[in-house]
Amino acid sequence: MLGTAMYRLPARRLAGLLAKAQDAEVYCNSAEVFSGRHGGIIRYLNMPTDELNIDYRKNRQYLLNLLLDFIETGKPYEEEIKYEWPVFDDDQLVMELDSDDLKSRSIISQRFSEDLPWQSYKL
Repeated sequence: MLGTAMYRLPARRLAGLLAKAQDAEVYCNSAEVFSGRHGGIIRYLNMPTDELNIDYRKNRQYLLNLLLDFIETGKPYEEEIKYEWPVFDDDQLVMELDSDDLKSRSIISQRFSEDLPWQSYKL
């Protein structure tokens, strides 16, 4: 619950606010690598290849390609697997990164408490 309250809920709220308030495309991901630990994506992208299992190696290159494509064109797309990182809009789609595949998933069905009693900030 702490991870949800500290990271997922504020990230989801911020993405929603940016998607509504800005005339810009917002991209989000949900990572299950390294059990979804905070900073797991940074570790994942920087870990030596020989320390990753074979699925993580493949998906890391796809993720790097998506990030590079976003930097170069503003539209993240991975040609080899024909995957486009979904825009976070009313459908609330995020890219899910796990050891099996890259896929798109809607987080609308995820349940989040709107008011956590010990929350010291509110977006």
